[in-house]
Amino acid sequence: MINIFLKKVIVTHILISFLLITLLYFIVIPLWYPSDLSRVSASSKIFKILVSIEVGLFIGLILLLFIGRNNSGKEVLIIYFIFFSLQVGAAFIGIKTLYEAKPMYIVYEFDRFRIVRPIDIFWGKENKEYNFFTGPQFYSAKEYPSSDIRLLKSIKDSIDGFYPSFKKERLIPYEGSKTDIINNSNRLVTLSDRKLKKVIELLGEINIDTLGYYPLVSHFSDEWIIIISLSDAKVLGYLHINGWNT
Repeated sequence: MINIFLKKVIVTHILISFLLITLLYFIVIPLWYPSDLSRVSASSKIFKILVSIEVGLFIGLILLLFIGRNNSGKEVLIIYFIFFSLQVGAAFIGIKTLYEAKPMYIVYEFDRFRIVRPIDIFWGKENKEYNFFTGPQFYSAKEYPSSDIRLLKSIKDSIDGFYPSFKKERLIPYEGSKTDIINNSNRLVTLSDRKLKKVIELLGEINIDTLGYYPLVSHFSDEWIIIISLSDAKVLGYLHINGWNT
């Protein structure tokens, strides 16, 4: 039979697990996927899979409490540790996947912004960075002039899906590119009335003459835009509309 102490251990374990899931949902995901970036990326799908697995294991533990009464304490302990190991493994894989899919950098890439995940980055000689405790950082991709011999290789790499934003050596401070970002942006006034209505729903009543936008692309979608202020290139929000045509 399950002794009282072991029951308390299992119940405590379940409560702590639910607490960790709650912290993950309300603190970690909003930090890693701020604003609407959870919709741009796959965080909601990953989280649902993680929770489904964890809940399935919870149900197994609860059944163990009420159905496993004829098992010896040793048998119950062995079963408990099997469930515990499965849950820890599933949680580790789920959180690792959430991290690898998170927007680590959002990079201005000449005619668009690109979301760069940790697994996308080629570090080269740079020391590998982690940002477990921060949201995405903004950078610009260094542009090669037409006379630069590196340009042709960069174009070939992009065709193969290895974009400038993926190379850490190409990333430069966002602040240094603000003039180019503002001058090269698409003006919000060029959007259709239907799309402008969505912008107003997102930002409220605004002076659209002061705002610009770029297409926002990621591994999962290229049908988003990023909205910026034309005064300082500050990012104001993200919207699920196609930015490649007005």
